[in-house]
Amino acid sequence: MVKIPEQNSPTIAKLFAVYEAKKDEPREHLGASEIGRECDREIWLRWRHALPPSFDGRMKRLFNTGTREETRVISDLRAAGLEVCDFDSSGRQIRFEALAGMFGGSVDGMVRGLVECPEKWHVLEIKTHNEKSFRDLVSKGVEKSKPAHYAQMQVYMGLSEVDRAFCVAVNKNTDEIWGERVRFEKKDFDSLMDRAEKIIKRDSAPEKLSQDPSFWICKMCGFHGMCHGHTVAQVNCRTCVHGYANKGWRCGLVDDLTTKPCDQHLHNPDLMSLKKSDKRTEDMEAIFYEKDGKEIAEVSKGAQPTPGIPQYSSMELHEMSLSDDSWVAVGSEAHTKTRDYFGGRFTKNGE
Repeated sequence: MVKIPEQNSPTIAKLFAVYEAKKDEPREHLGASEIGRECDREIWLRWRHALPPSFDGRMKRLFNTGTREETRVISDLRAAGLEVCDFDSSGRQIRFEALAGMFGGSVDGMVRGLVECPEKWHVLEIKTHNEKSFRDLVSKGVEKSKPAHYAQMQVYMGLSEVDRAFCVAVNKNTDEIWGERVRFEKKDFDSLMDRAEKIIKRDSAPEKLSQDPSFWICKMCGFHGMCHGHTVAQVNCRTCVHGYANKGWRCGLVDDLTTKPCDQHLHNPDLMSLKKSDKRTEDMEAIFYEKDGKEIAEVSKGAQPTPGIPQYSSMELHEMSLSDDSWVAVGSEAHTKTRDYFGGRFTKNGE
């Protein structure tokens, strides 16, 4: 008889793999759920699609748990006699947007019939919490305990012209439920809208929240490697030096809306982990950087080589930055000569 192993079943790993395989498409807009985050730089990097989300299967399943809980809470509210509107006339989730569609989000619903205020419509936001987070929320209230959630509701109230919100929080450990009404504050709404517009329109990265790579907020951030390491942004139209926001994302080379990167892609220098040098080409075929006392060039397709300066495509620099061993080799003229001789390209594996 085959002995049953004591460790967690490999079947569970297969279960999580299903979630991990699901591709996360980036938002085309800056989300209201993000504008209340503490760090301007993180919000800007998210808006620029600087790096893809890197959640494992367990985390993606946890997000799914939160989504399923929204449906359950709405069902509970209706069973208790409250009126909940969670879809618009076309059958889609109710959405509010601003800044030519570049900022906004979708509410969990609109609710009316609260015992403490039965006639007034409220923006409905439903969140799930672990035990520690839930106790902090109950103790301090949503504005102080969860400023990002508070900001999200202020944006939805301002855009919907509904002056109250109802936050429903569910404790995932005990199934306790906490409800809190939130009042619309125009000064907070205006401040958030101003912040969103500035982040969307700016070409340069905001300052880091901290210069200390061990600062706890930075350590937990998905962009830690970009701010405090050598990670270079991924290749897409949002990370390109030619791109800009104007009623959508546009390319300065073709003066039109764009979604897919072309072979003329060059990174916005603020999305690189290297110091930009003063040297430049008039036709913007290359951008020059300094690395370990040497000069390198990021070049678009068809760029003329500069003698004595190792050159790389934007994709090569991104992929090589994902590996410490590969990044060490960036700047080696012998390395690039070998690549050019065999007609290859560099990847994160150093190949």
